[in-house]
Amino acid sequence: MKFDQNLIKENAFSISTAQVIDGQTAHEPDLNLAENGDLWVTWCSRGRDGDAICAQRTDATARQKITVSSMRGVECQPCIISLKNGGQRIAWTAFREGVWHLLARDLHDSNPGDEKVLASHIDGIFHPRLLLAKDGTCYLVFENVIEQSPQLFMMREQHGTWARPEKLATPTGSCYRPSLASRADGSVWMAYDNYLDGHYRVWLQRIDIQSEAVCVSPNGYQNVQASLAAAPNGDLWIAWASNQNAAFKDRWWLTKWANLRRFDGQHFSDPVGEQHGRDVYNEDSFQGWEFPEVTVDSAGRVWLFGQSSHTLYAQYYAGDRWSELYTIAPKHWGTWKPRCRAAGDGPIFLTSMGLQGAQLQRIDLQPAKTHISTTPPSEPVSVVLPKSASWQRPVIHPPEQQALNVYFGDLHAHSIYGDACNDVDEFYHRYRDAYGYDFAALTEHDYLDGMELSQSELKMMWNHSDRVTHPGEFVAFYAYEWTSPALADHAGEGGTVGEGHRHILYRDQSGPLVSYGEASANTGKKLLARLQGQRALVIPHHTSWSGTDWDAHDENLQRLVEVCSTHGRFEYSGNQPIGYRRDHIHPGKFIFDALARGYRLGFVGGSDSHGLKWHATELEGRAKHIPAGTHVGWKEDAFRTGMTAILAPELTREALFDALHARRCYATSGVRIFVDFRINGALMGSDIMSEDAPHLTAQVRGTAAIRLVEVVRSGHVFAGVQSQPGEGLTEMQFALDDNIIVPGESHYYYLRVLQEDGNMAWSSPIWVRWKE
Repeated sequence: MKFDQNLIKENAFSISTAQVIDGQTAHEPDLNLAENGDLWVTWCSRGRDGDAICAQRTDATARQKITVSSMRGVECQPCIISLKNGGQRIAWTAFREGVWHLLARDLHDSNPGDEKVLASHIDGIFHPRLLLAKDGTCYLVFENVIEQSPQLFMMREQHGTWARPEKLATPTGSCYRPSLASRADGSVWMAYDNYLDGHYRVWLQRIDIQSEAVCVSPNGYQNVQASLAAAPNGDLWIAWASNQNAAFKDRWWLTKWANLRRFDGQHFSDPVGEQHGRDVYNEDSFQGWEFPEVTVDSAGRVWLFGQSSHTLYAQYYAGDRWSELYTIAPKHWGTWKPRCRAAGDGPIFLTSMGLQGAQLQRIDLQPAKTHISTTPPSEPVSVVLPKSASWQRPVIHPPEQQALNVYFGDLHAHSIYGDACNDVDEFYHRYRDAYGYDFAALTEHDYLDGMELSQSELKMMWNHSDRVTHPGEFVAFYAYEWTSPALADHAGEGGTVGEGHRHILYRDQSGPLVSYGEASANTGKKLLARLQGQRALVIPHHTSWSGTDWDAHDENLQRLVEVCSTHGRFEYSGNQPIGYRRDHIHPGKFIFDALARGYRLGFVGGSDSHGLKWHATELEGRAKHIPAGTHVGWKEDAFRTGMTAILAPELTREALFDALHARRCYATSGVRIFVDFRINGALMGSDIMSEDAPHLTAQVRGTAAIRLVEVVRSGHVFAGVQSQPGEGLTEMQFALDDNIIVPGESHYYYLRVLQEDGNMAWSSPIWVRWKE
């Protein structure tokens, strides 16, 4: 592989442009530089018939791709090392015949040996990492999911024999993302992050002899994604991402930045000087720096690599100073999946993910004289956590029916496996533990800028859904987002159809990944045809911004529509006070247009959050249409810009799904407003026949003073109740008859609520036919 062209050239180094490893089907790359100078890469190769693990030597004379896994399917997260005999060893995880496996295979002269199943577990095995110690022992560390909590296990291989897996003595809680390194004295160390009681902390632990773990980041913020590297002088360098922020002391702050700490075997110390470019308050779309990878070159410079929301960064520390922050990939909104891996100490080789899939870069270094600082560590930050306010769940009592609880959550949001921030576990811990939501759905893009979600990635996400789901406490849905190009993207081609974006919820894990990238599913009509017979819900969202094809409709699958998200509100043209993104707006694509067609669509809210501060400032007309100081649709936390309330008898995935299918739900702009709207006693979402003038009843309890409650009847405000200035009413209720309806007519009715703070709620419609 040639690295002729430089992306960056400085006096101390040069960084090449990225070379694509195997096209957009390649993801999750890892690499290893053998003692003889051979550079090997391994990756997961996505295919329509499943995923496979592949490997390749990258020099100019050996470009043959080797298929490592014995089958295609859910095969993922490979890692690689070079062996003393000149061969390579690759380990990965796979889901086969209902069980998760840890597998390994050696390559000799590019020929695969026997595939070995090293461990199996029904609940999950993830994130394997390999290390070959100085005494020839091979260490393999991995996450093993025990009773829904990932724990770290280790296996050792000597003289061709693998010992049984042993559980490492890690702290209480869930442990994620192990990273390994060996010091000059031969000792083997592991860094990882641990989640317990609402906090992520980074830990360091010696594992060749099981020692007690030491907390590297005892500061109360979210410290995640540890990476570990050994320096020639025996020091260990630990990198991790942290959202530590001095201005707000907010432990769930959205933006993270790469941190670095040194361990000399006894003491920790921090780099001296200012880390150039550090900014956890950035409101740009290229914000933050997470998933760091650390390595040390032969001169002692400590290199950090990692990704912001939509680009890659590099920076080094040279003993007493930080370098500038370098952007080492084109800044482009698109898909970025985690996996920076580095090998070598001069040159350094880096694998990562780019718009064209897995890629490789070379960093050539000039000699430098450095002295690693031994400055004592700074004092840890003390964070006082606010107490959660008490909150009592509302209950609805339908006449002569089982009481229904009102459950609140988010049905539409993203992580790093799409075009957003944060790993999957961080996503769910935020919703479950920080916000206290009842349910959430990770709806990752199936197709974006040519990058596709793989079956292995979706299976991993759904495994996380099972881990965090505890009936009666919290439910995570099985979901993803079908993503076609927006209508505006077709305009330059003379096209007129924008298929739009639709997130898909399944009742169980039998639902398929139907991707826009498939010719058999690249229109809305084809998608709905492919989903026939599935227990699925298809939910269009930001319909007038991305565009949507309202002709593509199925009354059994497409029973809901998203009213409000971080992109704004798409109820009708010009809706206020929550506006909508106006960079692309398409007449005829609003929710009113679908209802006018006679579609029976219940209302849901979802944040569609990507974890970006940018989404807090992006919408046109910020604070123009609402009182100063409120930021509805422009909230500081974009994860809380849309919410769904579900009326269900119990908090289980099945009960919530059935209630959604019945349209027994409503939407809010991200707060727990209580809405009970009925006609002739029928709950929202109902389709009823009436022999008399419909009798409407409404009860609303706000989270702030209520300004206005309106009844919308077939696209027009039919009636309403408005509070007077200064009344500060947080509860309203009324009853009325529709005395202007004519026998034989049909209408839909729904409730629209506006609070003084700008937050809103929308009940699902009720459809009424007055029998002649």
